[in-house]
Amino acid sequence: MLYDIDNTNNTGPYKRTYEFVTSMSQSYSSIQKETLQRATSLGMGVDASGVLDVVKVGFKANVEHSISSAYESTVEQRIESNSTRKTVEEFNVGPHSRQAMYRLIYSGPGVNYASETVSTSPKPMSDVIINFTVKQKPLLKDIKVVYSDTPSGIPNELLEDSVYGKSDINLGFNGQFVWLVPIWTTSKVGFKVLN
Repeated sequence: MLYDIDNTNNTGPYKRTYEFVTSMSQSYSSIQKETLQRATSLGMGVDASGVLDVVKVGFKANVEHSISSAYESTVEQRIESNSTRKTVEEFNVGPHSRQAMYRLIYSGPGVNYASETVSTSPKPMSDVIINFTVKQKPLLKDIKVVYSDTPSGIPNELLEDSVYGKSDINLGFNGQFVWLVPIWTTSKVGFKVLN
């Protein structure tokens, strides 16, 4: 409810200027965090110390377009943003009348929205059921160095030199072929955070 003005005992109209803040906050990292907590609490075989990559969002109920599009853009573009804007409106309540004004306020995992749309009748939203399609995000745990006397010893998965785009990091020097092979994990256990 934005306001409730009772003008039933007055013979003249009542005018009021009302200033309110409209806002939209979107956080991909909050969606990731809440989805991981939910998947872990439901025992869905997800490592609680891991990282989930949220790849798609869907809804099991009719959701206002601004909310569904906020979720879709947050997931697709991995958005972290906050925007606010002040809105000023004048409301008129006739003589011997009472008027209440409502607006949509939504707060969910990763999206918080205070709309600028106002209405004289409340339109409560039904429960919003959100489905996130996720995959466990692999983390680089270690790098293994592989040596070979022939180029046919090249491993299946390897890291390339980011400057020259070559996989044999010893190319152009004498000696064996040398490749760097990533070792992946889905658990953050044992990782140290470097500042």
